[in-house]
Amino acid sequence: MSHQEELKIGLIGNGHLGHAFAKRLAETGFEADLSASEGRGKNADLAARSDLLVLGVRPLQLAEVVREIRGHLKGGVLAFTAATPQSALEESLDHAVVRAMTDIEFEQVLAQPDDRVHRLLTALSQNPLIEVTDEEVVDAHTIFVGCLPGVIAWQLLNNREGAVAWLQNYFLFVQTKLGIPDTVLQKILYQGLMDKNPATTVKRIATPGGITEALLQQLDQNADSTMEELYAAGWARTARVREAVAASLKRE
Repeated sequence: MSHQEELKIGLIGNGHLGHAFAKRLAETGFEADLSASEGRGKNADLAARSDLLVLGVRPLQLAEVVREIRGHLKGGVLAFTAATPQSALEESLDHAVVRAMTDIEFEQVLAQPDDRVHRLLTALSQNPLIEVTDEEVVDAHTIFVGCLPGVIAWQLLNNREGAVAWLQNYFLFVQTKLGIPDTVLQKILYQGLMDKNPATTVKRIATPGGITEALLQQLDQNADSTMEELYAAGWARTARVREAVAASLKRE
């Protein structure tokens, strides 16, 4: 596809990620024709006319989406879905899938390398795109960057005086694990510290059974948890969600 051709992008997912994707795409001026899903029963048509189908749904909603779009895919598939085994999704769709993850502002996009989505993701990411071959790193990005607003809100509620110092230690750990630039983390920190109602943020982000919830439960049990203990809690929840997603996709 030449740079002059307009990419037809289909977007399934009307939550925080879906809205953020559409907003960021418009900001970049990237030449694309974006069509969002109109809901259940409409996804097959969207898949059939999209050069690239973007999945921004919750992990356990994937099975229903897969049931609709399987056999109708025209082009590539880009999944911004946490704790989703690539192999299980590809097997269920009988189609190649690229996994990616980002913070809600698209400050930093991290993705598996693939020429079909490289130009788009490079445009979307406000900092240089990070490409990784290890799928576990994509999930680690969810644990430590995707869940960060919830962690900041918890610190404001429970450790306001020591929050900044604690989060700086958190950032150092994330940089070592993922190579996320300090400027990205500092911007997320600044936005989080401006939160006037962290209790509401915690309730909104820490969905039952989700990965953010696991991190906050670990902090509730031990506010002095090490970064390794926090990571272990997040990864244990991620592993359980991955198993549940794989099982739901297998049934499809």
